[in-house]
Amino acid sequence: GFGSATLDLLSSDCSWDEGEDEVNVTGPCRCLFCPCMCENAISSLEHLDLVHQINLRELCQNMSFTSYNCIQMINYIRKEKILPSELTQIFKTQLFPWNDPKYLKPEDDEDPMLMLEIVPCNFDESSLSRVNPVDPQVPIGTAQNGLGSTFGTTNGYNMTTSELGEKLKISEYRCHMLTDALRRAVSDLTKVRDCVNEFYLSAESNSSQCQCTAVQNLSQDEDEAYFGSYGHFSIHREMLQDKIRTEAYRDFMLSNSDIFKNKLVLDAGCGTAILSMFAAEAGAKTVFAVDQSEIVYKAMEIIQQNGFEDRIKITKGKIEDISQSLEKVDVIITEWMGYFLLFESMLDTVLYARDKLLKKGGLVFPNKCFTYLVAINDQDMYYSHVTYWNNVYSFKMDCMKADVMREASVEIVKPATVISQSCFLKVGFQCQLTLLYFKQQCYLRYVY
Repeated sequence: GFGSATLDLLSSDCSWDEGEDEVNVTGPCRCLFCPCMCENAISSLEHLDLVHQINLRELCQNMSFTSYNCIQMINYIRKEKILPSELTQIFKTQLFPWNDPKYLKPEDDEDPMLMLEIVPCNFDESSLSRVNPVDPQVPIGTAQNGLGSTFGTTNGYNMTTSELGEKLKISEYRCHMLTDALRRAVSDLTKVRDCVNEFYLSAESNSSQCQCTAVQNLSQDEDEAYFGSYGHFSIHREMLQDKIRTEAYRDFMLSNSDIFKNKLVLDAGCGTAILSMFAAEAGAKTVFAVDQSEIVYKAMEIIQQNGFEDRIKITKGKIEDISQSLEKVDVIITEWMGYFLLFESMLDTVLYARDKLLKKGGLVFPNKCFTYLVAINDQDMYYSHVTYWNNVYSFKMDCMKADVMREASVEIVKPATVISQSCFLKVGFQCQLTLLYFKQQCYLRYVY
């Protein structure tokens, strides 16, 4: 056993404040099982209990988990994306698949859940003896029963050397994570600076190649607004309820099953994974479904619910960032078309995927697209958008017109309002990324 030891935990240099444990648990925290963003890690625990019926503290304490066990468990759940029911079953069997050193590596380097002390460090608060007050005449750290040293802390608890050791290890682990987070933040700022410089240089030199590179180097934070808009269910409902478009994809894939049978398929920007499931129905061997928005978590549930989890593999991320981790595929299927064909700003990603991930002789669908431009004369539309601002409840609001005129409007156009011949832009998938950045004059011939 240990003899006696003396350690001054009351000095200003090494005092322990239990409040420090909560420093890094503030800030938004994503649920372990669904896309819900909670106010902080503690709120996330409450969310798990209320929504998913998972009392994580109780489960971990009943199994006498250490803080390291909790860290491994959280990283395992994040990495493997298991369901609440699967976690419950794991605790029932007491066969913990996260007991592997690889799960000490954070799946999310800034995960507030990793900063939260889910269970005390190998001791239950109810079993701690209160020192009230600490006797200044008794040396702190006097051994008890010859089994180890017990130390008084500033909060009045007694802790053994093993408990203090584990507390120290966890603190070192958290310190390491914060150091990494700071390093990444500096790196991100450097990338943003370089990206801005590249945009200015590309504008000055009129180099479209620089523009392509700059777009590909945009960070996840810079794309947050774009991808965030695809995380809400409404935009996916709108696309799915577009029967003409969705059924065209379905009919093409099912009636051309020889193209997909036993092939590797990439669904770029998978959304709810509807195209992935069509491809699986058409006989694809494996479908790699990729999306950066939070909708991927719903897509995982949809795939499991429909029994495609063995053939559809979902990855969250930007194609440009994760291309090295994906296999080359035989077919790329994607729904990249938006209003005025190019509105979704996905064409550059599709061409990048074609160049990096498509096998020689592989196919991209759709592979040919057209958008048409005509002039119209619709007085009713002009009034509702422009003239309206001349008199708004007897007040003039002319300054609003400029903003309205700059913004595109999605409308159903009456054939009778068309006053010119049409010209069209053809997009063929033999084009290169650099060709996406161009200026071209076009003329519309007036029809009398």
